[in-house]
Order: sequence, then structure tokens, then C-alpha cells
Amino acid sequence: MRFFIIFSFLIVLSGCSNTPDELRGLKPATVKVFNGDKPLEGVLVSLNPKEAQSLRGCNGVTDAAGTAVIHTTISQKSKAGAEPGGYKVVLYQNFVMPPDLAPRPDEDGLSDKEQKELQTKRQAWMLKNRVIPEIYEHADKTPIELTVDPNNGGELVVDVSKQ
Repeated sequence: MRFFIIFSFLIVLSGCSNTPDELRGLKPATVKVFNGDKPLEGVLVSLNPKEAQSLRGCNGVTDAAGTAVIHTTISQKSKAGAEPGGYKVVLYQNFVMPPDLAPRPDEDGLSDKEQKELQTKRQAWMLKNRVIPEIYEHADKTPIELTVDPNNGGELVVDVSKQ
């Protein structure tokens, strides 16, 4: 009977946590993104393992202060932090196009010529409004790296105006 009570207690304890074991060893990680002295909001920051390790990629999105708190997601559960190790940092700029260039449902009805003109206008607008250099958008090309320390986590400040 005593064994049954202890076993039942252990089962209850194991069910108390919905956090996968892999999320328990995460360390705090933040990336701050600026263009000169201006913080960039809405930048997707992705941490990609530098080597084919057992590390998982993780990401965050910058807030109005330019700060992305990095989260790791496993089995549809997300927790702030990253596994200790080395990462390549990839930055994706979020473009919010003006209404006249934004995708719209009636585009299928445009002629081929009109569709090409619209696409050309969108590409020109994106080039004009690009703040983050394209090199930062590719894990195999980005020079930005972050090491998440097993004791202290990791923090990085990136100024995209200094490529």
C-alpha cells in the first residue's frame, strides 16, 4: 500500500509541470537592434545554431525599444531563453507597405502588365525603405553571432547602420 501511495504521489508530481524537460535549461537571451541611435521595432530576430549541434533555433521580435526577448518553442510550448551555445543571428525586417502597394484580393483580376508594374513598384519601395542590410537575413552570411553562456545567458546590441 505504501508503494502505491508513493507511486501515485510521483505520478501527480510529474503531471504538475507542463514544461518539456528541454525548456528547463534555458538561459536568458536578448538582442537589441538599432539603426544608429534609433531602436528598430518589429524586427524578427532568429538565433540559428552555429554548428550542427543539438541546439534548437529560437527567436523573438523587437519591441518599441528595439529589444527582442528570445524564446525557445518545443512541442507547442514556449519559454523565454535559449540553450547555452553559439548562434548566428539573423534579422528580418518587417515591411508595412502603404495601402496602394499592399497586397489586395483583386490582384488576380489585373492584367499581366499591371501585375508586373505593381511588383516593380513594390520592389522599388522595399529597396528604398530597407534599413537592415540583406546580408543579415541569411544564416550562412550574417556576421552577427551571439554566445549564450551557461551561467549568464546572452545579450547583444546590433547597430545595422554599421555593416
